[in-house]
Amino acid sequence: MSERRDVGQDFDYQAADGRWIRRRRQRLSDGAIVAFHTDITEQRRAENLKDEFVSLVSHELRTPLTSVMGAVGLAMEGITGEIPREAHDILEIAYRNCLTLTGHVNNILDLSKIEAGEMVFDMAALEVMPLVTETIELNSIFAEQLGCHYKINSQSAGSKIFADPIRIGQTLTNLLSNAAKYAPNSGAVDLDVARKDGKIRISVTDRGNGIPHHLREKIFNRFTQAEETNNRNTGGTGLGLSIAKEIVEYHGGKIDFETEIGKGTTFYFELPEYDGAAQN
Repeated sequence: MSERRDVGQDFDYQAADGRWIRRRRQRLSDGAIVAFHTDITEQRRAENLKDEFVSLVSHELRTPLTSVMGAVGLAMEGITGEIPREAHDILEIAYRNCLTLTGHVNNILDLSKIEAGEMVFDMAALEVMPLVTETIELNSIFAEQLGCHYKINSQSAGSKIFADPIRIGQTLTNLLSNAAKYAPNSGAVDLDVARKDGKIRISVTDRGNGIPHHLREKIFNRFTQAEETNNRNTGGTGLGLSIAKEIVEYHGGKIDFETEIGKGTTFYFELPEYDGAAQN
């Protein structure tokens, strides 16, 4: 009994009659262990219904959103004929909001995949700097619209990681977009890529207001956002950092941040450097 290591850990199992039971063991002061078994059948059923609903709604939203974006994009390009400047501006606003909503829907779908253990990773050896440069280019227009720009301060030429380029690009995109939202107008968002102790660290730094201390333990939780004090409309669902954490940890890395009130925040993630050895 003294050697058991699963004390305090929840374990769900299905009983012979089909009910779902959650077992938890707790060690008593005299060294004995007592086990609690709780019927969670209704809880599991409710969770399954929620997941099915979220997945269904997300899929049903994404299809019409794609059609709307395509139609608006064609109109902006003049396929339907020349349009007045004022109408073009309105179409541009609609297009940007479609992009934002599509991002929210994709985050919800990713969260559903993570919870179901169905997120797919296409792992490969890849160079870090080309991935970082490409991701910056894809997000530069978004930063310009918020009155800031991305700047690479330090690089790690030739560094490689064994990772899914799409998922790592997604993680970096999340950090870049968050930094742009919280950076001062006409300011820079700094990027640093460094190699140390067999790890590659990618850092993104804004010069915003910083993250309040009481959010330190919550920032990577779902639906959590840093409080904003400069009255800028940051938007977002509060899912991005939670998804980024899942992605980084799947790759055997870690994600964290350093912040100072009134001076800014640095979010960074570290991944094992690829040395050419076979990896699973």
